[in-house]
Amino acid sequence: MKKLGSILTAQQFDIKTLNTIFAAADKMRGGEFSPDDLRGKIMASMYYEKDELTRICFESAMLRLGGEVTGNTKELSSVAKGESLEDTIKVLSSYVDVIVLKYNERDGALRAGKVSKVPVINAGHAGEQGPIESLLGLYTETYDRKNTERHKNGLYIRMALLKMMLIGY
Repeated sequence: MKKLGSILTAQQFDIKTLNTIFAAADKMRGGEFSPDDLRGKIMASMYYEKDELTRICFESAMLRLGGEVTGNTKELSSVAKGESLEDTIKVLSSYVDVIVLKYNERDGALRAGKVSKVPVINAGHAGEQGPIESLLGLYTETYDRKNTERHKNGLYIRMALLKMMLIGY
C-alpha cells in the first residue's frame, strides 16, 4: 500500500494524486471511514501562529478517525526557549506519527520536512495559507460548486490526507 509523504506545497501533487485525494475525501464525505482507522496513531499539532479554525479542523479530522492529538503553541515550545525548529522536529518526530506545523517563517515547514522522521503537513506560514487550503479550494470547485459545505469539505480533505499518510491508499 502506498502512503503520502509530507505535504509541504500545493504544487507537489500531480493530477493522478489529486484525483486520488479527492476520491478519498468523497468517501469520507459519504461516511466511508471507521472511527478506528487511525487508532494508535498520534498527531502533533504545532502552531507558532494563531489559527484556531485550522488547528481545530486538523485535530477534529484526526480524532474522528480514532487517532490522538498532542501539541503546543509558540509560547510553550522549545523554540521559545532557544532550541532550533530543526532540533525540536527531530526529537518530536520520534514520538508521533505525523506533524501539523504552522510556523511563523516562510520556510518553516520545508525545514521541518527535511529533518522529520514522519510526514509533516504545512498548515501555513507568516500570514499565508498552506497547501491544504489550495487543495480545499480545488476540491470545492470540483465537487461542491455551490460551496454550501466548504467548512465540511475542509474536514473531509484533512481526514483523507491523514488516512492516506498514515495507513496508505
